[in-house]
Amino acid sequence: MNEMKRGVLTFIAALAAFSCSDWTQTESLDIEVIYPWQASPKLWEQYAQSLRDYKESEHYIFYASFDNAQQKPISEKSFLRCLPDSLDIVSLTNAESFSQSDAEDMEWMRAIGTKVLFHIELKGEESELLQSDQLETYIDGIVASVSSYGLDGYSFTVPYKLDNERITQMVESLVTRLSSERKSGQLIVFEGNPMALPQSKRGIIDYFVLDNHILENIHDISLTVDEATSRCGLDRKKIILSASVLGKVSDESKKEHPAVDELTERVVGFGGLAGLAIYDIQTDYYHYDSNYAMVCRAIQTLNPSK
Repeated sequence: MNEMKRGVLTFIAALAAFSCSDWTQTESLDIEVIYPWQASPKLWEQYAQSLRDYKESEHYIFYASFDNAQQKPISEKSFLRCLPDSLDIVSLTNAESFSQSDAEDMEWMRAIGTKVLFHIELKGEESELLQSDQLETYIDGIVASVSSYGLDGYSFTVPYKLDNERITQMVESLVTRLSSERKSGQLIVFEGNPMALPQSKRGIIDYFVLDNHILENIHDISLTVDEATSRCGLDRKKIILSASVLGKVSDESKKEHPAVDELTERVVGFGGLAGLAIYDIQTDYYHYDSNYAMVCRAIQTLNPSK
């Protein structure tokens, strides 16, 4: 009897393996991507023009820090073209690794009027900082890349140590050089504490993205805004708050909220700032009913559809 059972089980296992082999075999499929401008050129141009008109109008700015690190993206969230098309500005955190996919998506970004910036990260210990001649060579490469890739300007972060003469000189040299290299329509955006910039150079900057996304309560964030306006003398229309997709912020009653939701409201509540910057935006890509649900909700809240 046991021998019979073993025989039957062996037969069933063999049959199952044979039956499932057709199901589990991987098969390479050629999928042709059809872009909107290919499917319906006339409707696409009407839609793209409406986006460009919107971005030229008076509205709250939405800025995204985008990780373009992957040379061969394996997910749609890694493509520029999949970002919300109502974003005004996208800063490439790995612009030095600008890929073929990024280059292909620039046609899309230009069509919808979204500006794409080369992000420069000058942070670290003093021993890691560039010497003046190295800095000039470094900036030469960046300027050449911005021109070659057809990007729309620069964003940058610098160390907050203005009591250090070497750092101060480096920051002044960077801002002066970017200003001299800026072409018509290009932006220069600073990310961080405005106190890190010499006062004489702050007028060159188009927008200041405050680094308040590292803070967790609204009181500290309010003080950051006050410092930017009072101590640094910045125009509120140049100040952009920042929020991380996974961040949390406690309000005045110590109630915790998703940072993007809470700071969307505070853009208006803090006296009408320029807009909101989103960090780790790709974390918001996957939702069961839509992509970038949190970011799109924030955009719609500050800039309701007419």
